[in-house]
Amino acid sequence: HATHARLVAAILDEAPDLVIATGDLVLRGTDEGDWQTFFAVTGDLLARVPYYPAAGNHDMGRSGDDQRRLGEIFALPPGPADRPTWGHWYSLDVGDIHLVFLDSNAYEHEQQLRWLEADLAEARPRSRAILAVTHDGPFARGIHGGNRQAAADYVPVLARAGVSLLFAGHEHMYQRGRQGGLDYFISGGGGAPLYPVRCGVAGKKACTVDDGMVVVLKEHHFLLVTVSQKSIEVCPRRADGGLLERCLVYKLPRRRT
Repeated sequence: HATHARLVAAILDEAPDLVIATGDLVLRGTDEGDWQTFFAVTGDLLARVPYYPAAGNHDMGRSGDDQRRLGEIFALPPGPADRPTWGHWYSLDVGDIHLVFLDSNAYEHEQQLRWLEADLAEARPRSRAILAVTHDGPFARGIHGGNRQAAADYVPVLARAGVSLLFAGHEHMYQRGRQGGLDYFISGGGGAPLYPVRCGVAGKKACTVDDGMVVVLKEHHFLLVTVSQKSIEVCPRRADGGLLERCLVYKLPRRRT
């Protein structure tokens, strides 16, 4: 919690327009005490800045048991009319930037995939950039190793629609790469104990899945994302404001008129 608090203070110092969380806000989503602690740490931030979370497995309960739903804690933007009560996928526009939030607890449900395809098709012509957010991402070198269903079913849809960046959590670490035509970040260093890098680095076995990893670091951090007219800049920062690595710049395609 102390690390989380330092990161929250550093985020506030940046005066962001909004905050995106990649899920697992608490350890046990069914524990009221865990939520009280979360709000005690993030209260100043939530009072001043819009905050949009993706649903993590721990937010649903210790083992994703759905006893506590994220929608009971947060007033999330409305999702599709036919979304089941246990689903937490939604999207919103911030100016001409489209944000799409997936529920990795429900990857196997066709309703979410069909909704994603339709949402991206509708958003693409009017959006300068599309950012996708999920909890359990398709590629990772932490202890979970990436979600195969996300890689097989969701990455092709995101890539075809020209999604600019995918942000994920689940692994308590920092990783970035490009795979399947999609640039991605893992940002799971918000305060919980960090995970070791499982494979593909010095002293570890080779990875069995090609995840297109460029950088992987066992560090607490947050990402400062700036979207301009022609590019997106992503600066991974520690709680003291120092950079994990240099800021990354991703060019945006020229908009059709």
